Amino acid sequence: MVADETELSLANLFGVREALLVDTGASANLVAIASLTSPLMGKLRLKPGDEVITVAAGSRSLVAAIVQNKLVPKFVDLARPGFNVDVQKLQGALSSRVRAIALPHLCGNPYDLDAVTMFAAFNNLCWSRTAVKPRAPALAAGQWVALASLRRQASRMGTRLC
Repeated sequence: MVADETELSLANLFGVREALLVDTGASANLVAIASLTSPLMGKLRLKPGDEVITVAAGSRSLVAAIVQNKLVPKFVDLARPGFNVDVQKLQGALSSRVRAIALPHLCGNPYDLDAVTMFAAFNNLCWSRTAVKPRAPALAAGQWVALASLRRQASRMGTRLC
């Protein structure tokens, strides 16, 4: 099947064990957040009431996925002029209940990937990021987990998906 081959190709391209194709960015957000609540995550598993750092002016589907999985969104402000997460505010959002970060790249502008990666790794947080038309997701290894959801917007490609 084409989907199976594409998933295998993506996994090989990014050097990860698995890749999963879904129908929309909203589905990708839901799968990414729901996977963090799986018993297969072991000690890193997110449980009801755990907090997830995100931005309020980001993706509604990302916030909905957080809430749907009985997690609590913890919002941080945007920085100007890029209108992405203000990485200087991440430390202030950290609490004993924060277990993950879920951030979209907004308005086609990537946030400071190195700073967020280091913050997540240093604080042993799970991390999920959403990127439209990415060159490559940065996935890290270690005791923490990084998930990337990749999508292409049909409206920008001039095609119609039925």
